Amino acid sequence: MIAVSHNEIRGSYLPYLSDESKLSGDAEMLYFPEHPEELSAILCELFLTDKTATMQGSRTGVAGGCVPFGGTVVNMEKLRSIEINAKTESGLLLKIGPGASLAEMTAYLKKNGADYFLPVNPTEDTASIGGMIATNASGSRSFSYGPIRKYIRGLKVYIPAFGELSIRRSEMNIKKGVIRIGSRRSHAFESWDFPDIKNNAGPYYKTDMDLIDLFIGSEGIFGTLLEADLLCVRRPRHELILMAFFHNRHDALNFLETLRRSPRMPSEIEYFDENSLSLAREDLDKLPAYPFEGAHAIMTVFLYEKETEIENIYEMLEKSLSASGGSIDDTWTPGNETESTRFRIFRHIVPEAVNRRIAAIKTDEPAVHKVASDTAVPVNLLVPALNEYDKALSESGLEHCIFGHIGDAHLHINMLPRNIKELETAKDTLRKIMQTAKEMGGTISGEHGIGKIKKEYLASFYGSEIIARMRAIKHFFDPHALLNPGDVFDR
Repeated sequence: MIAVSHNEIRGSYLPYLSDESKLSGDAEMLYFPEHPEELSAILCELFLTDKTATMQGSRTGVAGGCVPFGGTVVNMEKLRSIEINAKTESGLLLKIGPGASLAEMTAYLKKNGADYFLPVNPTEDTASIGGMIATNASGSRSFSYGPIRKYIRGLKVYIPAFGELSIRRSEMNIKKGVIRIGSRRSHAFESWDFPDIKNNAGPYYKTDMDLIDLFIGSEGIFGTLLEADLLCVRRPRHELILMAFFHNRHDALNFLETLRRSPRMPSEIEYFDENSLSLAREDLDKLPAYPFEGAHAIMTVFLYEKETEIENIYEMLEKSLSASGGSIDDTWTPGNETESTRFRIFRHIVPEAVNRRIAAIKTDEPAVHKVASDTAVPVNLLVPALNEYDKALSESGLEHCIFGHIGDAHLHINMLPRNIKELETAKDTLRKIMQTAKEMGGTISGEHGIGKIKKEYLASFYGSEIIARMRAIKHFFDPHALLNPGDVFDR
């Protein structure tokens, strides 16, 4: 185990006081446990002495959840073990540590189980498995494969009020709102409406549910992950990537709807508006030029088993493009594996460009940070939602870009304020965007979570009564609010 004092943290360990949101904090101590037993021992000691613990993975989050404001930071990046636990008819079961990254797991599978993959693919492949579970990560394949919740078969967690607890799927259930752990039982907790779409705005809870699901997507406020059993499924043998360019968003959305009506849906559908493509241009030295200026783009990825299927896929794509104002001539398709890799990382380029732009602004305006939405709405309300988003953004006058998982009607609107005045304008605009999503039966967070940055928005989204119900469950697991203090709601 590595222990770092406050003075050392403020020196060479300074990056551990922030995440990709660029929110910065402070801490008295920083620990790097190297084994699950050390992690449990650290947490036990902290909680026995009434000290807070802010948990960290690879710090790729954008909601400030792992950013400490006092107390102790426990970083899990050294808990990277990966091993095959079992092979079943359903797939390959991995036992994996919370600090292992998605990239490391993918490399492990390539070496030890090449026929299998975890379909969940968030933008950052350096994201830790612990962080992915904490936010019920999904990514661009979620509308065809679902979020990580679907692939979790077991969790071992450390709970402030109970210590270590191993939970197997379907073996421990919440019944009529009552949670039973060992000889202890809670009173009956009330539930709340949870939008029936891709959603990670607050903990997932129902009065009758599998206990394991309470710890998935709850951002670590109930317990800390020690290890997980993840099911990896068989990977289709072939992949086709196609990026189609359109002269306007109307045609791009028509292409999306045409794909939805087709007999063969892609596994991924990503959208990039013209501002996103403009930001990405500086990183495109190894990719073709855009076919025309002012383009909007939709990237599709098809996974399929038989080589003969590709002809039908291309035929369907050509018809869909023609019917929506596009053309097969205005598309990119990789010609080899190297180009495929470059295409896969394209969706990483835009958020990275946004982060670089904000980092440059912060040199003159340190208090400025990007303001980004993570809203999702029912797919049938995507167009009216976008119209309302456009209205709010136009009124703000802010530089912005829109990109993301349009297959789920889950888009990321990034606003780039240049000073404090514009930062306040961006926050007001975000409130309008979130209100639009709420009014349309959507969510304020499709996957990034609430963390510390979006607490006030969660309170407005649900209201004080629902927040009080969430707090009551938190109190059962963590009566002194020592674990991840200030995340999701105030301590």
